[in-house]
Amino acid sequence: NNSYYKGNVTDDDLRIVQNGGRIDIALHASYIKVSDVTSEEQGIFADKLGSRTEIVRYIRLYIVKNVYNEFGNLEYSQNLTRLYEPVTISFPLEDLAGENIKVASLHAEGTDYLFKSWTDASEVTLTHDYVIINTDRFSTYALYRVTQPKTYTVVWKDGDGNIREQGSGEIEFRNVSFRYPDAEHPVLE
Repeated sequence: NNSYYKGNVTDDDLRIVQNGGRIDIALHASYIKVSDVTSEEQGIFADKLGSRTEIVRYIRLYIVKNVYNEFGNLEYSQNLTRLYEPVTISFPLEDLAGENIKVASLHAEGTDYLFKSWTDASEVTLTHDYVIINTDRFSTYALYRVTQPKTYTVVWKDGDGNIREQGSGEIEFRNVSFRYPDAEHPVLE
């Protein structure tokens, strides 16, 4: 009954199993470097999260189906976009433990991405030491924190370097941008 597998296992897969083969469906999950995140994904995260956020870590989840014949030889491998049932994965926050970390994700939807900022505790839970993700689909997750605007005290000085009591005027920044060393997109433009 192929409908039970919701598209993860085909009739051809079942024929191989009936002949003594096997099917392995595995979800792989790991922290990844910024350079492993596509520029398209980085751009979507930057656009959706805004300039007052700092992405501190990425997690990549992907699903692979391997079909083996009756001799144990790999017949074929396929990347899947969804599993039939959600699975729960937990990642240690390590050096981020205790910080005010938030989670957002991009899910592959054909050739497009579905962005989500996770606030529903049934899907993502943050503890002091772990991020716990309950999902059934291929995803890239961003662990991020909201940054506070910087405040500065301006001291006005005259041409001789003496501090003036009261300042007036404007400060203008031109052609200012900032990009993290491993990032493709600037976080400030």
